Amino acid sequence: GCVKDSDPTVQRAAVESLCHVAERGHERTTMVLAKRLSGGDALMRRSAAKALGHVATQGNERCITLLRKTLQDSEAQVRVAALESLPLILGTEATAQLLSEVAASLEDPDEAVRQTTVKTLGLMVVHGQGNDAAAAAVEAICVRLEHRFWWVARSALKALGLVATKGDPRTIHSVVQRLSNPDRKIRELALQAFAFVASDGEKYAAEALAQLLEHKDEQIRRCSVQALTKLGPGEG
Repeated sequence: GCVKDSDPTVQRAAVESLCHVAERGHERTTMVLAKRLSGGDALMRRSAAKALGHVATQGNERCITLLRKTLQDSEAQVRVAALESLPLILGTEATAQLLSEVAASLEDPDEAVRQTTVKTLGLMVVHGQGNDAAAAAVEAICVRLEHRFWWVARSALKALGLVATKGDPRTIHSVVQRLSNPDRKIRELALQAFAFVASDGEKYAAEALAQLLEHKDEQIRRCSVQALTKLGPGEG
């Protein structure tokens, strides 16, 4: 009907209305949205990406694949819509590969895309804490604490605050590694991240930091002391 109207404005309005009126899992509607996501102008692609999150069945591999490709769209508003829809149709725990692809959007030049990426990672990882996919996501985020662009590193820190599990040895190890980075800004970010990942009196974290107390660089030794102070006393 209206989705095939000759007026692009009418087409977009029709696609957007599908978010509210179409039943989830309606195959024909899903096919129409998938087609619009692959073509049309930026506003149409954005509307289609947003609607897919409400219409496609959870675990629909074709739609998940389309949204993954849409993370590379030339328009930021379309990338945002794809990021928002992905968690809605995953159905099961995200794979390590998918989480890594989403984490790559922390490097997006658009601030809205980076902010949405932080939220999306939080939604995707929350149900998979402790598994290998979640660990891969955390590592992909921690790597970006060292990114040459400060705005990327800052987004990575926000994401880590949402997805990190306090006391997880792999996460602590990854953050502590960044405390010895020669770049002062990265050390400061790692120090902030440490507060997200280490529980009070965490033995593993204390042992990892103790090794840095012998570092030849005075600034790194000082950073380690600051982190130990944040860690707080053990229980005995």
